[in-house]
Amino acid sequence: MVTAAGGQEPGRPRDLDELRALIARLNAETAEVSALAGDLLGRAARTRLELQLQAARVAEAETALATTRAEIADTEASLQVLEVSLAEAGRALRRRLAAMASYSRHGYLRLLLAVDRGAEPVAALRLLRYLVRRDAEVIAGYRDARDSLESRRSDLAGQQVAARNWVDAEATRRVDLDRARREQRRVLADLEVRRRRLLERTQVLGEKEARLGRLLEVLAAEGGSALDGVPIQEFRGALAWPAAGRVTVGFGPRRDPTYGTSVPHNGVEIEVAQGTAVNAIYRGRVLFAAPFQDLGFAVVVEHPGRALTLYANLSALEVAEGDVVGLNAIVGRSDGRLYFEIRIDRQPQDPREWLL
Repeated sequence: MVTAAGGQEPGRPRDLDELRALIARLNAETAEVSALAGDLLGRAARTRLELQLQAARVAEAETALATTRAEIADTEASLQVLEVSLAEAGRALRRRLAAMASYSRHGYLRLLLAVDRGAEPVAALRLLRYLVRRDAEVIAGYRDARDSLESRRSDLAGQQVAARNWVDAEATRRVDLDRARREQRRVLADLEVRRRRLLERTQVLGEKEARLGRLLEVLAAEGGSALDGVPIQEFRGALAWPAAGRVTVGFGPRRDPTYGTSVPHNGVEIEVAQGTAVNAIYRGRVLFAAPFQDLGFAVVVEHPGRALTLYANLSALEVAEGDVVGLNAIVGRSDGRLYFEIRIDRQPQDPREWLL
């Protein structure tokens, strides 16, 4: 009994694996690499956009830092101007206070001498007092402005530190993104090399498959007169499997969904124990029994009903060309991965529709 399975762990291929099972695995691996490359391309595109965004963020942070520095410079200049004005106002206030003190000591006589001829002494004193109050208010205003500017300078100093840290953080992030982008480019390049190698390998194995197909065509054409007996078609669906094992690769072509490449797969791969006897599924005559290039030993049997069966990836042969074999006769020993194929009138058939 042969049971179907969805696949197997990848291993080191031998002989006929390079024909069909390996073709299927390589196509699957190529699709996987393509998917990885596609995902990586998407991530690379996102990284490229993130780098552009990061460059804008760095520029924003640098602009904010430059703006803060300019405001600090403006504040420092304003403080310098204010200090000069405050000093001048202080000197003016001290002069007026000194004048008032002098008036207080010397009385109206000093006041009369200080004012212009014809001026009212009391009015002059009032003016002096007004000027003193005004100078004091100006000084108080200057001091308030200075305190405000000092507070603003302190705030701007904190903002400058924050902006500098912002610039450093964004620059670090940009460096990290640039490093990630370079790594993505390297991985993409490696994946592209791997993809090309897989495609080349798949092409080589496809050519081997085609050569095996041509061999079967030649053998079918050179088979001679039709064999006597009940045609194999009478037992469709009731024939025994050539060996007990597990189907790892089914019948039908393998197509890569990304690149559209297709490799024919005209039989089934059966995983069996090494050295397992491989039996003819029906009586017939051996048309071929020999190594086939680098694909291991292969046996082709012609059956009544214009049918051919192929047993490949054998480690040893038990028959020779021209032998007539009976039902379940041993044709060889498996090397662990039996490849089996049925053709009727030169057309490949799905073995699972013929075997029980």
